[in-house]
Amino acid sequence: MSFPAITLDNTVIPLVDHARNLGVIIDNTLSWSAHIKQVRQKVFYCLYTLGKFRRLFPVELKRKLAQALVFPHFDYCDIVYGDLNVGLGGSLQVAQNACVRFVYNH
Repeated sequence: MSFPAITLDNTVIPLVDHARNLGVIIDNTLSWSAHIKQVRQKVFYCLYTLGKFRRLFPVELKRKLAQALVFPHFDYCDIVYGDLNVGLGGSLQVAQNACVRFVYNH
């Protein structure tokens, strides 16, 4: 599908596959796959970093760390991609399950 060129002050604005605005990645099909991938990467990086100390921390501290450092990645702008397909929603569920495993040593 071909779209007409958009110009602003005689400057052509290029058509891109995805764009980042306020930390949210919006793709041209509104599938949110690039944004979900970024959220998963951030969550798993946090869990990897915290996981090095999981045996040292009590459950209550790990729960508070997960709430403070991991859950905000899930919560930020989650309303805009609330209607996800099963595959993307499942991939977010896998990341949330990893948080639970971190907290409860499973």
